[in-house]
Amino acid sequence: MNSEKCRSIRDLCKSYHRGIVFSLVCLMLIVFLFASPFASVINETIFVNNDSKVSSDNFSGQGSIAMVSIISRPLPTVYVGDETALRAAINDADEPTAIALTADIKLTGSALNIPVNKDITILSDKKETGGFWKLVGAKGCSTIVVNRGTLTLAGIIVTHNKGDDGNGVTVNAGGTLIMVDGEISGNTADTNKDSHNGGGVYNRGTFHMSDNATIFGNKAGSSGGGVYNTGVFNIDNGIIGGSNPTDANIANDNGGGVYNTKDSSFTMSDGRVSGNKANKLGNEVFNEGLMSGGSISVIIIFGVVAGIIVVGFAGEFLIKKVGIPIFIFLILAGIVLGPVLNIFPREALLSTLGIFATLTLLMVLFHAGLGLKTQSVIAIGGRVFIQTIIYTLISILAIGCLGYFVLKWDFLQAFIFAGIIGGEITAAVIVPLSYSMKLKEKTVTFLTIESAISSVFSVVIFATLIKIYQTGESSILDAVSNISLQFSAGILVGFLLSLVWVFILHRFQKHKFTHVLTIGLILITYSLTESVGGNGILAILVFGIIFGNYHLVNKILKTKINIDGIQQQLGVFYDEITFLLETLFFVSLGLIFVIDPSLLLAGIMFTVVLLITRFAAVNVSTAKSSLAKDKKIITLMCALGLTPATLAILTVAEGIPLADTFVNIITYVIIFTNIVTAGFSIYYLRGKKQAKKEHAEQKEIEQKNNNVIKQE
Repeated sequence: MNSEKCRSIRDLCKSYHRGIVFSLVCLMLIVFLFASPFASVINETIFVNNDSKVSSDNFSGQGSIAMVSIISRPLPTVYVGDETALRAAINDADEPTAIALTADIKLTGSALNIPVNKDITILSDKKETGGFWKLVGAKGCSTIVVNRGTLTLAGIIVTHNKGDDGNGVTVNAGGTLIMVDGEISGNTADTNKDSHNGGGVYNRGTFHMSDNATIFGNKAGSSGGGVYNTGVFNIDNGIIGGSNPTDANIANDNGGGVYNTKDSSFTMSDGRVSGNKANKLGNEVFNEGLMSGGSISVIIIFGVVAGIIVVGFAGEFLIKKVGIPIFIFLILAGIVLGPVLNIFPREALLSTLGIFATLTLLMVLFHAGLGLKTQSVIAIGGRVFIQTIIYTLISILAIGCLGYFVLKWDFLQAFIFAGIIGGEITAAVIVPLSYSMKLKEKTVTFLTIESAISSVFSVVIFATLIKIYQTGESSILDAVSNISLQFSAGILVGFLLSLVWVFILHRFQKHKFTHVLTIGLILITYSLTESVGGNGILAILVFGIIFGNYHLVNKILKTKINIDGIQQQLGVFYDEITFLLETLFFVSLGLIFVIDPSLLLAGIMFTVVLLITRFAAVNVSTAKSSLAKDKKIITLMCALGLTPATLAILTVAEGIPLADTFVNIITYVIIFTNIVTAGFSIYYLRGKKQAKKEHAEQKEIEQKNNNVIKQE
């Protein structure tokens, strides 16, 4: 009795210990993902502390800033109502002077110059009533040029007439522009010449925005639709862009809202950059310099993350009971929190999301390796491999050709995209749904193994194409040779390290923190493999497979290792780890999503291609087998999930020019394929329920007929 009580206490302590460890790991992941990117965000302000080049649909940047205080002491004021009086007042100012406009002023011939050492404030005399006077620039030049002087614009609209080229304000080196309230809008940095930057403001000096100052509706022939910054730029309660399409600052190249160049600085302590458009990279900000700012409330971070985790937990019941994948709701939740409400803007995540994506992929592949049992693979035969190979190859070929010929993408980038979504199905949806639908055992096994193997294929193909892109190999032979060396090194190093880790875990399996130790071993394996030129992702998969099938090590090396206990515990532990990572990751995918209806048709097109190619592959792989009866089921179990989402994020981290487009289209495809799978599962379950009901009714009728016959 006492021994049973002691054993119960020990089991309780072990469970408590595992719960504590898991809780700590969850807390660290939450802080890493959501707190670190926002270490510099307050209210709607978005910052990335980053010394390296980044680009995104919302942020990309580098630089530093000194706060410019607005001097509120009384200034001698001159009232002007026309261009001649305005220019004269500026030239006559021998001391800091305020010039109050009493009417809109249209400039002719040249820009309004603020000379060296002048300190000028231009304001609207009707600002107190809420109105602004306009300074309308001359055609073909800046409205205002600030040389080595200081200009304060208080409640002024700086603009150009429609059709007149010319940016709003140019601040030269040594000059300072202070913008208080007012707006810079409707300016164009010569869209006919691709070399022109800074539609709203071209800043080489110091530029400070405050008091709801707004820059919107400007265009740049090259970069920096709103602001092109090569100096010091600070926003303290200002807006670049807006919520309406007409408010967007547009860049023909990069940085729709702001282009922040190398060795420059961009700081926001309060404000917003949103709703802008770049035809290449960085819809909101393209950053090569330094970006920094304030902070976001920890209460908001933890409160939202707690809600996300609860939704993810509830989703496990949803998928089992109703058959609706929770991924759809998690992505939509991210879209609401990000692009819609702007609580967690996408640009703040991008500096760390690449690392988080890699971490997620490593944990998921290790977990997949643990569950990939050699007995199951042998039992199902080669059909699942045939299915995966055919589906992967023909879908990649079809999607790659569509991207290249129809969407006019770069050839290699088109096939990188195809490698991300071609041939993949997600175990996180397919496996639990297969069980809830009560499919045949062979069908469930087929889908389970396919989901594990397809993810591996996707990762390998993606890694291959990315390496070709990075190395720029023009020779197919050299490219194949380099990739073969990398993969063989990854498998070899992964295998050797896995043997060492299995022996270590066997030796220390009864010690504390063994679960957390495996995370360290995963990261060590990845780092060491990458450092010697191997593929770290493949090494992790090998580690998972070796650990999950350690009995093979015993047979090969004639050892007597027994890690059944820790193997089962780690299965549960990594179930929870991958659940947390997947939940947060799909929300993050929604957070960085850019609402672009123009890509909706592309998402539908690629979803249809996947369904057609999957149908063809299933017909071949299940031919002349008992699985052929379930080929419709296997075809429609097509939901994409974590692997393509993770690889899409990695294209952003790798600096692929079409990365932002890839993320958006892949998000659409994930949503659409999950809807197809969910819709079919609901239809299937309802049909099964109806058939069961009809069978029961038929049986009841037969029973009644039998009773009547007996009575007769």
